[in-house]
Amino acid sequence: MNHSVISETDERIGQLEAELARLRRETLRIKRLGAAALLGVSVIAGMGATYMQVQDVVAARKFVVVDPNTNKERITLGFNNTGAASIWLNDEDGSTHLFLAAARNGEASGIEFFDIDKQKKVEIGVNRAGQGLNINGRNFP
Repeated sequence: MNHSVISETDERIGQLEAELARLRRETLRIKRLGAAALLGVSVIAGMGATYMQVQDVVAARKFVVVDPNTNKERITLGFNNTGAASIWLNDEDGSTHLFLAAARNGEASGIEFFDIDKQKKVEIGVNRAGQGLNINGRNFP
């Protein structure tokens, strides 16, 4: 064999060994990235599964739904100043247009409707004395 052929072969083997070492490092790096990505996805999926669990009971003294556009309270469930369980439905400015309440002792329940000027226009209620309907300030038995 010719000395130059052996030299070229040795040089080529050295290049192939260097390329093989580089490919092994690259493969190891890709495996590590894949494992990290898989771990990240698993953690996120686990967090999502925990976050998405539906509770049988949610307890609070007040619930407020805020309009994402105006940041105003649109729906409120809670208690009014007399302790009656209440629901307020508000417009995008936060003005109440419908109010529903049930007294804590069961003595009275009612619903009130308000116009665009925040004036009470209709009130329907019941209590121990009976029921009542008020439309634009006029009582109906």
